[in-house]
Amino acid sequence: MTEVSAFPDRGEVVFDVRDDGRFLRYRWHPERGVGVGVVSLWRGDRCSGTFQIAREDLPKLIQALVESAAAATTASAQLDLPATG
Repeated sequence: MTEVSAFPDRGEVVFDVRDDGRFLRYRWHPERGVGVGVVSLWRGDRCSGTFQIAREDLPKLIQALVESAAAATTASAQLDLPATG
């Protein structure tokens, strides 16, 4: 049986702002042919779902994340609200 670790040896973990044990895990899997990124959703030590991202789709996802973060920062500055992070 394969041991599952909630924290990858390479990749990234981002915790949910609700602070209830939820987090998102991202890991790149180069061993899967041309490579695939896997996003998994966790609650405590249990994985509740996964999503595999093809290498060619990563730039589109990254661009969307960067643009939405920039828009949120701009909106916070216009409303004179403190930025969250």
